[in-house]
Amino acid sequence: MKVAITGHTSGIGLAIADAFRARGDEVVGMSRSNGYDLAKKRSKVVKVASKCDVFVNNRHQYNDDTQLQLLFAMAEAWDGQDKTIVNLGSRAGEWYLHGQSDAYSVYKHALDAACQQLFNRPDQRPRVMNVRPGWVDTDSVRRVRAPKLSPQDVARVVMWMIDQPRHVLISSVTLSHHVTGGR
Repeated sequence: MKVAITGHTSGIGLAIADAFRARGDEVVGMSRSNGYDLAKKRSKVVKVASKCDVFVNNRHQYNDDTQLQLLFAMAEAWDGQDKTIVNLGSRAGEWYLHGQSDAYSVYKHALDAACQQLFNRPDQRPRVMNVRPGWVDTDSVRRVRAPKLSPQDVARVVMWMIDQPRHVLISSVTLSHHVTGGR
């Protein structure tokens, strides 16, 4: 398979890229480090990713809707095709339920809604799947004192979703770290 991944040089994106590479898939990484400023080069991202089988919409750029725009652009580019979009959302989209919100949680909530809307289309091609992890041990949350998943935990779930038969449709998977109480 040929897989396009945004934000492939660190954190969750790197773990997902490594998981695809480990099984022999070709990874097309798109990050600022190799000339893909996602907010400024959306059309370039869509053009390159359209030649792939899977698009992993991983990288969120704070305080803009680039990830949401890429989701819709890829869904339109692949309309009716047997391709797969894996969107990396976040449990932060639930914060509004607890009376808390910020721009990040609003964008992630919008991504959840967009993924569900695309999932509910009569012709579910491309497949659109949403992964919603809780805290993940990445540079952006290094100072947060909370139990965290590893980026590899998230990558394993993404690979499980990708490996399901075509007739098995997965809308969303929510992940959280389980505290075992010292066992």
